[in-house]
Amino acid sequence: MLLAVWVAFANAATEQEYGPIRSGETLWQVAGRVHPGVGLDRNQIMLALLRANPDAFTPSCNVNGTLRLGARLRVPTPDVIGAVDRQTARETIAQQARTWADHRHDGRPLDCAPVDSNTAGGVAETPGATVPTVIDTSPPTPTSAFVPLPVQPPTPVPAGPSSGPEQPQRAKVNPDAPVAVRPVPPDDPEQSRTLLPPGARAPAWLLTALTIGLLGIALIRWEQVQLSRTAHLTPTAALAAAITLPKRAVLLLALGPRDLHLLLLLAAVTGVLGALVTVVFREAIDGLASLYGGHGSSLAAMAVALPAWQRLLIPALGGLIAGLILQEIGTRLRGRTTTDYMEAVAVGDGWISIRQSLVRAASSLFTVASGGSIGREGAMVQLAAMVASALGRLSRLPTDRLRLLVAAGAAAGLAAAYNAPLAATIFVAEIVLGSIALEYIGPVIVAAVIASVTVHDIFGYAPAYAIPEFSLVSDWELGLFLVLGLAAGHLAPLFLQLLERTSRLFAQMPLPLVGRMAIGGLIVGAISVYEPQVWGKGYSVVDSVLLAPWAWQALVTVLVLKMLATAVTLGSGGIGGAFTPTLFVGAMLGALFGTLVHALLPVGTGPVSAYAVVGMGAMLAGTTHAPLMSILMILEMTMDYQIVLPLMLAVVIAHYTAVRYTGVRPMYAESLLPRSATPA
Repeated sequence: MLLAVWVAFANAATEQEYGPIRSGETLWQVAGRVHPGVGLDRNQIMLALLRANPDAFTPSCNVNGTLRLGARLRVPTPDVIGAVDRQTARETIAQQARTWADHRHDGRPLDCAPVDSNTAGGVAETPGATVPTVIDTSPPTPTSAFVPLPVQPPTPVPAGPSSGPEQPQRAKVNPDAPVAVRPVPPDDPEQSRTLLPPGARAPAWLLTALTIGLLGIALIRWEQVQLSRTAHLTPTAALAAAITLPKRAVLLLALGPRDLHLLLLLAAVTGVLGALVTVVFREAIDGLASLYGGHGSSLAAMAVALPAWQRLLIPALGGLIAGLILQEIGTRLRGRTTTDYMEAVAVGDGWISIRQSLVRAASSLFTVASGGSIGREGAMVQLAAMVASALGRLSRLPTDRLRLLVAAGAAAGLAAAYNAPLAATIFVAEIVLGSIALEYIGPVIVAAVIASVTVHDIFGYAPAYAIPEFSLVSDWELGLFLVLGLAAGHLAPLFLQLLERTSRLFAQMPLPLVGRMAIGGLIVGAISVYEPQVWGKGYSVVDSVLLAPWAWQALVTVLVLKMLATAVTLGSGGIGGAFTPTLFVGAMLGALFGTLVHALLPVGTGPVSAYAVVGMGAMLAGTTHAPLMSILMILEMTMDYQIVLPLMLAVVIAHYTAVRYTGVRPMYAESLLPRSATPA
């Protein structure tokens, strides 16, 4: 560990290169990976990367633009990055976010100021001098493939009274001129707290030897205590204790009965294998989408670029193929047909059919890749649970342990989809297991954490959403979030009723499953001719609303049509998840509510993105009746403690409002959505 830290510091002292840029990689993610441990703010790093690599960005003066696929980024040294202090970097990126929002809203091109050829990477490195913050705007290299670059900029500073005294040492951002930045003086009270000299460091070999020695003494002493309960310690017994030290060390890592040791190990393996199958499913979706013009961009972005006749026919063709897979292959398989992981855990024996699961995953693949308005997380969770069931059966686990391992697999799939291992654990505990006892959720936690690390840290997949920094202007604004919770609590039952009634309507059609799914795809295609944003998962649409809010008419349109498209896709028999569409609906509802708030109270209220993020959690709680999971899901997505109070208030209000609709079942009651997709 010490060697790795030393290498990181050694690399950070010289200029590096990062790349090539992969599909789906964001500037926010890249900035978090370079210069680990040198105490630089991510806003400073993003700004420095933009200025050092203008040819990799379009436009070359705004972090919200597009990043060239395959580009190699020159990473400046820490001194160059730190030449612009944190506050100025934050304000500069906030100004760029406002400029980008105006550009998106009005369609005006961005005018980039000319670059000073005497600056290196856009930032002068002369110590002690005024540093001109000049943005390099040389023409970008022509290229045919670009990666959409969602960035997580700070929330723009709202108009109103200042929250504190102005800092005279820091220059303010002028959008019409270059920014002059003065280095922060050593007597700045904010900086003086972090300039303490480092303490003495003992040699790594000495620390390692001490740790091993203390661990060995503790293990020997523990073994002596165990032996003293039955007999006096003898030389032979002492030798036997030394021989069994490795075994004791492993046993000390687990608590509870010894049969849990194997379960924890299998849960760890499940986390890795579950993550791998979700990665395969992700790449398969991208591969199919590339057949009709997609190259790493979102399905909604591809739908916008397609002609109207293709938007009409591609979902219908996808529904037809998905229906044929279920009807012609799934119904002819013999043996067990259980594929619902909730049923296998709650009332079953933990046995999940591998062949049926693969068939349903293949059907879901064609539905999602062709623009079906469902989430990919349904198939991802199902595949991870299938792997867990197969692994448990090979290990000959008893029924109760097998069911618990399947639950761990489901948590691994959900954590891999959303980078939220804690929320995935609570989801399985709240809805599937019905218990949060450590004996039950311990393996679930292990699988969820390992799956999340495998997908997002090892494979480098970006989080599902690019969520800006949350901002609560004043405490009285909590009352507005309470009203938002009420709105979500009333909309959630309506959404659930729409899903159920649409499923019943399609079930009454005198058509085979393949015909119903083809008609469902055709309806979604017809909707997308008018509003292509209903295609697919909708991650990029939510990102767009979070980073640059839309007009209220556009929000209402996409909100209503997305609900209808989701109901048609699931009701006709499509295999997929309703989790992601629910978050989509919540984001649009929150953004619409925030737009109304800003129209009535333009001063003293938080940004529209704040209401959109809280709306996601409130809508999720209203549909699943799992408020704790909903709070943790949004909290893990934002990693911002400021959101806790308004989020908790809105989620709880939405939950208690939704449960008053006694005739409406929550989303996962009796596995409502999977049953609607069962082949007839």
